[in-house]
Amino acid sequence: MTAAAGLRSTRGSAGPGNAFLAAIWANKYLSVCPLRIRGEVCGGRRLNGGRSFPPAGWLATILTMPVHDDSWNANMKAILFLTLFMIGGSACAADARPNVLFLAVDDMNDWIGCLETTPCALTPNIDRLAARGVCFTNAHTAGVFCAPSRAAIFSGQFASTTGCYQTPNYFVHHPEIEPLQACFSKAGYQTFGAGKLFHHPAGSIDVRGWDEFFLRRASQRKNGWPLDSWSDDTPFPSPFPKSVFNRGRQVTGGLFLEWGPLSNEQEEELADTKRVNWAVQKLKEQHDKPFFLGVGIYAPHFPNYCPQRYFDLYDAAEIELPPYRDDDLEDLPPKIKKAKLARSRIHKKLEALGAIEDAIHGYLACISYADAMMGRVLDALEASPYADNTIVVLWSDHGYHHGEKGDWGKHTLWERTSNVPFIWAGPGIAQGQKTDVTVSLIDIYPTFVEQCNLEPPLQHLEGQSLAKTLADPDNAKDRSVLLPYLQPGEYAVINRQWRYIRYGDDGEELYDVQADPHEWVNLAHDPGYAERIRELRRVAPKTFAAPEPRLNVVKDLFLHGDTFVWKKGNGNAGPRLPYLPPQDLGFEVQGKNLIANGSFENDLKHGSSWAYRDGVFERSRQQKSDGTFSLMVADIQPREQSIRQTVRLVPQHRYVSRFKIYFEPGSEGKVVFDTSDRFDETAQIVMDTTVGNAWKEFQCSFESGDHSDVTIRFFPTDGFVGKFYVDEVQLFEAVE
Repeated sequence: MTAAAGLRSTRGSAGPGNAFLAAIWANKYLSVCPLRIRGEVCGGRRLNGGRSFPPAGWLATILTMPVHDDSWNANMKAILFLTLFMIGGSACAADARPNVLFLAVDDMNDWIGCLETTPCALTPNIDRLAARGVCFTNAHTAGVFCAPSRAAIFSGQFASTTGCYQTPNYFVHHPEIEPLQACFSKAGYQTFGAGKLFHHPAGSIDVRGWDEFFLRRASQRKNGWPLDSWSDDTPFPSPFPKSVFNRGRQVTGGLFLEWGPLSNEQEEELADTKRVNWAVQKLKEQHDKPFFLGVGIYAPHFPNYCPQRYFDLYDAAEIELPPYRDDDLEDLPPKIKKAKLARSRIHKKLEALGAIEDAIHGYLACISYADAMMGRVLDALEASPYADNTIVVLWSDHGYHHGEKGDWGKHTLWERTSNVPFIWAGPGIAQGQKTDVTVSLIDIYPTFVEQCNLEPPLQHLEGQSLAKTLADPDNAKDRSVLLPYLQPGEYAVINRQWRYIRYGDDGEELYDVQADPHEWVNLAHDPGYAERIRELRRVAPKTFAAPEPRLNVVKDLFLHGDTFVWKKGNGNAGPRLPYLPPQDLGFEVQGKNLIANGSFENDLKHGSSWAYRDGVFERSRQQKSDGTFSLMVADIQPREQSIRQTVRLVPQHRYVSRFKIYFEPGSEGKVVFDTSDRFDETAQIVMDTTVGNAWKEFQCSFESGDHSDVTIRFFPTDGFVGKFYVDEVQLFEAVE
């Protein structure tokens, strides 16, 4: 009797009961007698670490068992055969889905080897990834700094839709959004994450959909999952601060323009190294399901601290600087020009210090460190059984200015902020290809949906799948991509030839990036380009979502065990000061305090040496560091409203200024102390409200140069909300 004949039973039809018993029998045997198959090919791709199948001998034994006169046995054998066929077929289909290795770097612009830029970092590991995949030379961020960029990547929607122009918390404001990792999890993937995939402050990680998310310290889970990339368990250079830019002044938390080498022996102590080592270990483990492994590192974000070996790759004297143009800001819209002229003070200070090459040296060294960390993960993948069936994606959240257009930082709609490294490699992706077709990081989510056969999420994905482009980049068609800015109605539209920038009602810019790659000539006011501008404007949304409010860690973050939730107005996190090592300004002080009424014990309105605008500043008894009074500032105030005092100085002398500040809990924003802009070296401290709920002392030094007076100023930045208090303002002559 053949198996086919066995389907017709003399006892009647092979009903559901027989099939049910056969399935139970097969499942029982499979559970006690598995055969692990590693590295075999199923559907043309290597299996994910092996699957359990019944041994072939056992299957042959079942199919050749004597039937005698009982056709029920034949039914059972046929049903079992079909069951095993379906089990094996479905297992092969599931295993054929690719794994994903999702590699993120922070603040890395396009100065990498495979993009052939000037300056150019040494990035052999990123370059070898590009050599086996597709490297996009015209890829752009989806947000102009970390928070909106990463929110767009994981939500699949621009800030113009979510309202997250300046906040990372799309998952709080729009809990219906299915994040990228949850989409993978829903499809049966294992999901693992580590490091800076989301924004770095407490409460910024979307915890949904992760099977495991690595945090190197237990205290991080208790405090809202901040990344704490530089903390009391990571090395800092000595003396601190290290860079010439910050020498002689107190660093307040952001470590902006801090750079310097660490000892090579400290490499394993760095937070990024620990994250990468965890990911390497994950790739050594056996995975019976496809996986999504996201690994984000903080480098080359400031501070640019990394082991000496990466600094030694470069000679600062031979570093080729990016192109600068002295009149680059002259054709900008007036409001933008004013803001960028103020920002250009940073570049001018670096020029005066002769430190531009040194600052870029630190950045290039940290790019090479980041490349070495990516190399560790790539090496682990290549040594694993998952090498042939893993899609690798490397991306940076945005680029970075190093003096171009007078700026140091991101937060712009120009090329230096928007252009990013973006490389794909793996199954279904062309090898060794480079393309200048315009793409956006917003395209990541829909590309994975297509390549990994994921069920689309509930929300509409605003990017386009790049699957066809990755398979055949030579035939890809160019398109225009959107880049939202910081407020509704502000955006850039970018394609292979044009960049159009609109600042709402505050002006616009247009650049022909083929003829003018440095964006030096603004064509927006040339009537000959009016139609081109109208065409590019049509890419922008007709309506922009209103901005979602920023959440305050102190007021709104509720900690619960090893996790957290956001509860507006019901937070319990409390203020948390960023860690900074002991600071050495390198100066002692002598003589008397040159500031009159620095403790604000005398009336401000009658003969005081302090100048200010009525109603903005007042003496207060509510908080005081010393004596009876302090200076109190409340509510939102424009930058131009400062309290100031002018003091006579000796030319060509160095001075040290000290003061104390207190932020009322719940305040948001920043406060600036500076010595105005009339000196060879301007002292400035920017204080964030995270230092709140306690009096904190700050100090800095400055050189008077040829001048004989200095104006000490305090003022809140635009958007400051709450109250702060200042006390014990001092100014002394310094002695080295």
